[in-house]
Amino acid sequence: MPASTATCVETTANCPRETRQPSKRIDSADLLKGFAVLFMIQIHIVEVFTNPSTLDQNLKQTLYFLGGPAVAPTLMLLMGFFALSSRRTRLSLFIRGIKLFCLGLLLNIGLNLNLLIQIYSGNISLNPLEYLLGVDILLLSGLSLMIIAALRHVLGDKPERWILASLIVVATSPLVADAFSTQSAWSWLTSFVATPTPWSYFPLFPWLAYPLIGAATGLIHQKHDFRKLPNIRVLAAGCLTLLITGQLALEQTTSLPTYYHHGLGLYLWNLLFIGTWALLWNLTNANHRFFREIAWFGKNITACYVVQWLIIGNIGTAIYQSETVLHSATWFITVVVLTRWLVMAWSRSIAPSGTQ
Repeated sequence: MPASTATCVETTANCPRETRQPSKRIDSADLLKGFAVLFMIQIHIVEVFTNPSTLDQNLKQTLYFLGGPAVAPTLMLLMGFFALSSRRTRLSLFIRGIKLFCLGLLLNIGLNLNLLIQIYSGNISLNPLEYLLGVDILLLSGLSLMIIAALRHVLGDKPERWILASLIVVATSPLVADAFSTQSAWSWLTSFVATPTPWSYFPLFPWLAYPLIGAATGLIHQKHDFRKLPNIRVLAAGCLTLLITGQLALEQTTSLPTYYHHGLGLYLWNLLFIGTWALLWNLTNANHRFFREIAWFGKNITACYVVQWLIIGNIGTAIYQSETVLHSATWFITVVVLTRWLVMAWSRSIAPSGTQ
């Protein structure tokens, strides 16, 4: 199965030794990532398991929206936010990017293992390269971290430079895509950059723009703590603007080719959404048991991401787009519970003796 909409990863944003200042941690980030995991699982269930004919337009738009701006854009921005505030050197960031990229390639094999067996057995006629080289979030994250490591020397600690780089990426994305679309012989390579092939879900153009703007946001936050903003007034203004302009996001997020290769308009709307979404949870009492449960998924996001895709991808080969909405809801609960249990079991198995 193609590793498609709104998947997410842990990058430097998730590991305490990499992502925090000595005396600070932004608890709302774990909540943002935790909700992203749950929204990610539901949209994968919808795309892979659910029969499209059982979805009416309003329900479809709602489910795809939940799997849109609160997932991939948010996570990629958070990755950039924490990348420059970590203690990693440029070299260690670059190596981290290589590891994520390699993990993404391995996951493409794992989540499509059942499908690949069916292809090579002659039971299904599909091109395996489209699944082995699907440009998903892990691959994007790895490439983005390598680029951030390289740009760190050039852009330094000047937020305005990172903002400009972000705007250049998203503004030039249509031009880059058009330029690369004629390079059919190199489509397996250019799909990682911008070519809108069916297996190019999260290419660098426009998606690199989010970690770049995240880096700028992180640099600004180091000097001007966002928690000192008049949150209620900013939150109210953000919510009102999102409601007035929300139709743009609904239409573009529901159209997957448009979402994967969106332009400046949706990018700016997503930034407004992320800022408003972050303020909302920054005002929340994260110590409530319910929110601690959500945050657990955020703290273990890489493992959750891998496990849920291994489950959904391999089961999806057998029941691809054949389930009703009610059955899909049952699958969602099952995958969430199973993912949590498997990640907890894995964490305990690798934890040092005598620790949790």
